[in-house]
Amino acid sequence: MCGGTAALKFEDLKLFNGKFVLKDQPYYYCKRCGDQYVTSEQMGRQEPKVREFLGLERKFISTGGSIAATIPPVIAKQYGIKKGRKFKWVSESPKKLAIVLE
Repeated sequence: MCGGTAALKFEDLKLFNGKFVLKDQPYYYCKRCGDQYVTSEQMGRQEPKVREFLGLERKFISTGGSIAATIPPVIAKQYGIKKGRKFKWVSESPKKLAIVLE
């Protein structure tokens, strides 16, 4: 920080072009330089709401003889994922499986 005084402010936080709005979110605003920041505690309180919106917690489904997982549209758009795009599964640990896009 620049050494200025920070004031606590509240404002609606709009994400994904306004598709997701967190009402009255606290943040700090520096009166000298205009920088804005939030504490890790402030972010932590919002994480469950954001995770729910993004659909980060999903259940596997079955399709034909396979097990599948769906990708929420907002995530697909963010990463340019479309039907037919190739990817690789990467096993990182017994409980962590990553997707690497080609």
